[in-house]
Amino acid sequence: MDIYVARQPIFDKNIELFGYELLYRDGTANSYGSDIDDDTATARVLMNSFLEIGFEQITDSSKAFVNFGEETLKNGSVFFFKSDGLIVEILENVAIDRQIRDICVSLKEKGYKVAIDDAVWKDMSRYEEILDYVDIVKVDFSQNNPDERKKIIARYKRSGLKFLAEKVETKEEFNRALKDGYDYFQGYFFSKPVVVKAKKMSSYKIRCFEILEELHAEEPDYQRLSDLVERDVNLAYKFLRITNSPIFYFKSKITSIKQALVYLGIKEITRFISMLLIHDLKDEKPDELIKMALVRGKMCELVSEKTTMSNRKSEMFLMGIFSLMDVMLDKKMCDIIEELPLKDDVKTCLLKNPDQLKSAGLSDILDLVKNYEKGCWDDLKSQQSRLEVSGEIVTDCYIEAIKWAHEVVNIC
Repeated sequence: MDIYVARQPIFDKNIELFGYELLYRDGTANSYGSDIDDDTATARVLMNSFLEIGFEQITDSSKAFVNFGEETLKNGSVFFFKSDGLIVEILENVAIDRQIRDICVSLKEKGYKVAIDDAVWKDMSRYEEILDYVDIVKVDFSQNNPDERKKIIARYKRSGLKFLAEKVETKEEFNRALKDGYDYFQGYFFSKPVVVKAKKMSSYKIRCFEILEELHAEEPDYQRLSDLVERDVNLAYKFLRITNSPIFYFKSKITSIKQALVYLGIKEITRFISMLLIHDLKDEKPDELIKMALVRGKMCELVSEKTTMSNRKSEMFLMGIFSLMDVMLDKKMCDIIEELPLKDDVKTCLLKNPDQLKSAGLSDILDLVKNYEKGCWDDLKSQQSRLEVSGEIVTDCYIEAIKWAHEVVNIC
């Protein structure tokens, strides 16, 4: 049986990572599945996250929002897990009775954080008995109109109670929620491009693209590559630092740029420069966006290794990383695609023109990674079938990609 565990980021007002909601699906079922109840789903999320994957790995040592059903709350299972970093989400279908109220009191006394999931204005009154023991109210933006979203805060705001806007999909929705007084934000608004006209590219980015252009030549010139890297002190320092890191495991110390270039080879240099280019946008973009790009790239590479596309795994890495380049640079993908060191079919895939592709494998790999990222499990199954990879393999690739991205972010 395939088990899927993914994560969705939650941000504070500064678009800094606050935590992740852990998403679970049983590969044999739709959504949580007709045969998988909320409590079984929660047990499997916790089992996978705490024991098999590692809580710190899946959450990057931040907070984890986990859904709890009525039975899991009432049988005391929640207390088996440490309160540190765990936020107990009370699902919207839990009946709020005296026992649930007493459980909320106990959770609060033992140091757990409690959240109400998928709150809607018309049903908020039923939570009044437990609101004094709740830390966060998650308001579903897709189920509340703009007026209702504001009324929830106006009516129920009290000392210590925070409000989280969930299913926030655009920057406009984020700005509106921020203005209305929301404290936390969940959704993929941060991964949508905001096109800025005539935005100039920094000299550092230009240098990286010059290097990528040289790497894409039929016979790359190592001397020119060395000169390009050495022209930027910051780039040269990072180049030497990461090539001497555990990521590459060279037996002898790398002491010059040219030595590093020879040791690494064209494919690894291309990968490395791409990572640096993405990572060094972190001062302009949310850290989570950088992590997402790195996870996408690595997961595309790892999945491709298990398919007939294994001979193009380096290109799949670049495809995943550059799939967010429009967001990174605040430019339309069609305006930057020619600057990217990619083959025509990869560019076509990034431009979302699947009809022009000779092979569906490229788009299937990228779509599979995106669907896993968002927890779109039903769509994921069709890509798995075409690529002939199991859910277990896909999940393993996702977890390995998260671990790798975490290591890269810490080194760069």
